[in-house]
Amino acid sequence: MNNLTKKKSPFAIKESPRRLYFLLMLILFNISSSYSQNEKNITSPASVENQLKSDQKETEKTSLWNVLDSTDNAKNRFYEKSGFMVNMDYNSQVMGATAAVNNNVGASGVFRVYGKWNLVRNKKGTSEGGLVFKFENRHKYTDNALREFGPIDVGFLGFMQSVYNDQKWRMTNLYWRQSFNNNKIVFYTGFVDVTDWADVHAAASPWTSFNNILFATGSGTMGGMFPDGSMGAMLNVWVSDNVYLVGSMIDINGRATEFWKSFDTFFSKFETLKTFEIGYTPGMKSAFLKNIHA
Repeated sequence: MNNLTKKKSPFAIKESPRRLYFLLMLILFNISSSYSQNEKNITSPASVENQLKSDQKETEKTSLWNVLDSTDNAKNRFYEKSGFMVNMDYNSQVMGATAAVNNNVGASGVFRVYGKWNLVRNKKGTSEGGLVFKFENRHKYTDNALREFGPIDVGFLGFMQSVYNDQKWRMTNLYWRQSFNNNKIVFYTGFVDVTDWADVHAAASPWTSFNNILFATGSGTMGGMFPDGSMGAMLNVWVSDNVYLVGSMIDINGRATEFWKSFDTFFSKFETLKTFEIGYTPGMKSAFLKNIHA
């Protein structure tokens, strides 16, 4: 054998311990440089609570929107009295390819209804509990939905829009949210979405930020292939003003389109996904702006 055939690959582990170490560090750690709509509660901007906060953001008022502004004010007053708030929206997206295996165009739409109903609140307002819900109808306009447009029509090995599929009606969220000590302790239980808290960053929203599923559901280290609607529970605890913990367990057999079956699969099969995250931030108010977690 000549020297060329004897030569080892430059990617061999023994010859590149530094490269392997760097790769492991990249997988284990994700530094996030964004912002959060909800201080202390480490959840994705696509979560119901943060979506509601985003919907309430003040924008420049014009005479054209006076009617909508007054409606929003009335809705906020109703929320202050009853603890109930509900919003709805419609999202659509179209993609095209100059060269494709099948269809050159893919298009889909999603109708969403989401909100919360706070039912328990202490006198000081430091703790509260209530229901959080989100119902959706995901449908396609073309032969294939956008989720399938990449692999089926273009020949792309991946998903460019996981939320734009053809699942029709589904229940993404229906859980009890309980907070204590001014959101320093937050607990979810019920039908939850693991992508709301697992390895998230403030741009991790398939509705407003990235199309690629790897970026839209976290930093890409987890792959984004876990159920986005399933029976489970999550606990978020601030150990100090700088350190937080997030742990969860969900039914890996759960499906948002048949959410009622998750009650049976969770307790009978008990095949679960468990996550644990520890993070550090210089301050709670900049939790997503300056954040490192493992």
